[in-house]
Amino acid sequence: MLACLPAAGAVDSPLVQVYPTQYEQVYTDNQHAIVTDDAVIAGAHWWFGVYALDGTVIIPQEYTNISWDNGYYVTSNASGSGVYSSTGALLLPVEYDKIQIDAEEEVAFVCKDQQYGLYSLQERKWVIPLQQANHAAYDFGLHAVKIDDQYYAYDGTPLASFGENVSAAGPDRLIFSANGKEGVRDLSGTVIIPAEYDDIYNPYGWNEFAVEKAGKWGLIDRNGKEVCPIEYDGFYGGESGVLVYRNNGEKKDYYLPGGTLLTAGVDDVTQWLGNAIEIQNNGKYGVIDCSGREILPCIYDSGPTIDPSIDFLVLSQYVQGDGSTKERRYDTVVSENAEVMVPAGRYEELRFSYDYGTDDEAVWCFHDGKLCAIYDKQGRKIATAPIPIEDCAYDGGYYWSQLGLYSAGDRIYTTDSDCILQADLLRTEWSGNAIYIQRNGKWQVAMLHPYDGLPSAWAEPEINAAESAGILPDALKVSWDMPISREDFCVLVMQALHQKGIAADEALLSDPFTDTSHEDVVEAYALGIVNGVGNGRFSPDESITREEAAKMLWKAAVLLGYQATDEPLAFADQNEISDWALESVNAISSISGAGRPIMQGTGNNRFSPKGSYTREQAAATVYRLYIG
Repeated sequence: MLACLPAAGAVDSPLVQVYPTQYEQVYTDNQHAIVTDDAVIAGAHWWFGVYALDGTVIIPQEYTNISWDNGYYVTSNASGSGVYSSTGALLLPVEYDKIQIDAEEEVAFVCKDQQYGLYSLQERKWVIPLQQANHAAYDFGLHAVKIDDQYYAYDGTPLASFGENVSAAGPDRLIFSANGKEGVRDLSGTVIIPAEYDDIYNPYGWNEFAVEKAGKWGLIDRNGKEVCPIEYDGFYGGESGVLVYRNNGEKKDYYLPGGTLLTAGVDDVTQWLGNAIEIQNNGKYGVIDCSGREILPCIYDSGPTIDPSIDFLVLSQYVQGDGSTKERRYDTVVSENAEVMVPAGRYEELRFSYDYGTDDEAVWCFHDGKLCAIYDKQGRKIATAPIPIEDCAYDGGYYWSQLGLYSAGDRIYTTDSDCILQADLLRTEWSGNAIYIQRNGKWQVAMLHPYDGLPSAWAEPEINAAESAGILPDALKVSWDMPISREDFCVLVMQALHQKGIAADEALLSDPFTDTSHEDVVEAYALGIVNGVGNGRFSPDESITREEAAKMLWKAAVLLGYQATDEPLAFADQNEISDWALESVNAISSISGAGRPIMQGTGNNRFSPKGSYTREQAAATVYRLYIG
C-alpha cells in the first residue's frame, strides 16, 4: 500500500488519497489532463516523462511532447517520434517523422523520409514495411491504408482496386462509382449493392444507407435490402438515426423509416438526440419525442447553440432586458429521454461540462450569484453547496457520475455536498479516478474513490418502498441528506397525489409566480397546498423548513381524506412553532402511515420547526402519507 497524504478540507476521508510525489509541471493535451489510474505525465522546464503514482520512472523525462492513446504513449523530441507501451517498453524508436496510432486495432501508421508503413503494436512487427511513396494515407475508420495507388488491410493484405470516387461507409463497406451511378462493396471488392443509384449517403455509421433514384429517396440496409421505399423527397440523418420526409407545400412531413408519420407541416428537423427530436417551424424551435408527442412547442428563438457532442437539447429564448435591449439566455434543457430537465426561466445562468465518450455530462445551474443545482445526464437533480459563481470555472466544474463527486472551484464535494478535498488548483478534466492538484506551486496526483450516496439506514426501507410504489421522482434520487427545496417538495408531493388520481382542474392552472413556472408548483398552488412568499415570488430554490413541510403535508393529507385525531405529538419546543403552522403540525403528527406518525420530531422531543427538511425525510413522510 502506497503512503498517501490526507486531503485538505477533509479529515481522513476514505474518498480521496493524495500521493506524495511532487512535480514542477503536469502535461495536458488538447483533450484532457493526461492522468491514468496508475501513471502521470509530468516534468519540468517543458521536458516530460511518465511516472508511476509512487514516483517510479516509466518513461524518462526526455520529451517535449507525450500523448496517451488507450494503452500507448507517442513521444516526441528533436530526434523524432516513437511509441512506448503503457509499461514503458519502447515499441518504435524515437526517430520517425510522423506516427499516428489506431489504439483499438493496435497499429501505428508511420512515416520517415517519405517512406510509409504500418506497424503492429501488438505483434511488434511491420505488417507493411516502410516503402518509398509519393502519397500515402490512412483511414482508421475504414481499417485500411493507401500507399500510392494500392490499398492494404491492417494485416498487410493488399486489397482489390477500389477505383475512383470511393468513400468509406463503416469499417467494412465502401461506396463506389461506376458509369455515373453509385453502389456499395466490401473491402475484398465484392459488390453488395449494385451501382444503380444516383446518390448513396451513409454518415455516422448508420445501419441504413439513404439512396436516391430519379430524385426520390429511400433506405436500404447494409446488405442491400429495402428498408423504406424510394418514394420520399428527402431525408434527415443524425447520430441517433435517419428520417425521411415528403414535401408539403413549403413545409415537410417527416416519417420514421417504417413509414409512420412522425410530424407534419414543419420546416425542418434540426437535431435528433435519443428519444428527443428538435424541429423548426416558422423560424422557431421546439421538441417532439420519437412517437411525435410534443415536448416543447415551437416558440423558442434558437436551437442548438452549444457543442453538438453534448447529450442535451438546449433551446433559448430572447427575453426583454433593460430598456429596449434584448438579451439571449439559455432557457430550457431537454434530456435525450425527451424529458424537460431544466424548465424555462428557472435559473439566471446555465453552464455545461462534459467529456467526450462518457456519461459525465452535466448542467450547472446558477441563481442569485451562486450554484443552485447540477443536473446529470439522467436528469437527476443534485443539490449543491451554495458556491459563489465567481468561485466556479467557466463551465461550472466537473461531475463524475460514476463516483458520485463533483468539483467546483478549488474543491471537490460528494453529491451530498460534503467537501472531501481542497487545493490551490484542480485539474479535473479527465473522467477517470485520478486528478491533478496543486499546492504551494507543486503538482500532485489525487486518487478519488466512489461515494455511494445512499440514504440513511433508517430511511432506506421507506425510500425503497416509495420507489416501488412509483411516487419517487427520478430527479430526486440523489443528495439524500441535503435539504429539499420548496420546488422539489412540490414535485415529490404531486407525484404521490397523481398516483392516487388527484389532480387540479386544468381551468385553474395558471402561472401565479414570477420566479418559477414549474408545472408541479403551479398545480400544488391550484390545489391549495402551497402559497408564495410574497410579491409574486415562490422562492423555489430555498430549502423548505419543517413547519412549512408540515403545512404542505397536511394540505395534501386533507385531499387524500385524512382527518386529524385528538392525539397530536407533544413537542418540547412547541412554543417555537409559528402560529400559522401550529394547527398543521398538530394535525400531521396525529395521523399515521406505515405504522408511524406521518411526521415526527428530530430527537429529544423536539420538532425543530425552523430547521431544514432533507430529501430522505421528505421521501419517507410522503410515502407514509401515500400508503396510509
